[in-house]
Amino acid sequence: MPNSEAADEKQMHEALRVLNSYYTRLAREMSAEIVEERETFEAGSGSSAHVVIEKYAEQIRLLGSVYHLLKWKAPVMKKPEGLLPLAKTEFRCFSCGAAIKSDDAQCRICGWTWN
Repeated sequence: MPNSEAADEKQMHEALRVLNSYYTRLAREMSAEIVEERETFEAGSGSSAHVVIEKYAEQIRLLGSVYHLLKWKAPVMKKPEGLLPLAKTEFRCFSCGAAIKSDDAQCRICGWTWN
């Protein structure tokens, strides 16, 4: 693979990692706001619950569109071959196949998380 293609592939995967981090932050903000407005959501009174949903819905929709386009266009990363078996404190990343240590919050290679 020529250098420019390798650089493009690396850049696309880095963009996916950045978007994944942004999505995680956005989800945390949204969940905190929903918990703050718990009574409104539980009562079904609507107006402020609707404002919270509307505030995040467009961002999430647009982010999803961009993320999925990049994911679709990004070349599939080759899973590591010939690796030693995982240690008892490691598990395999579902996105890139790298080993994730049990104390890591996310994959060090691609940024994948359980969240």
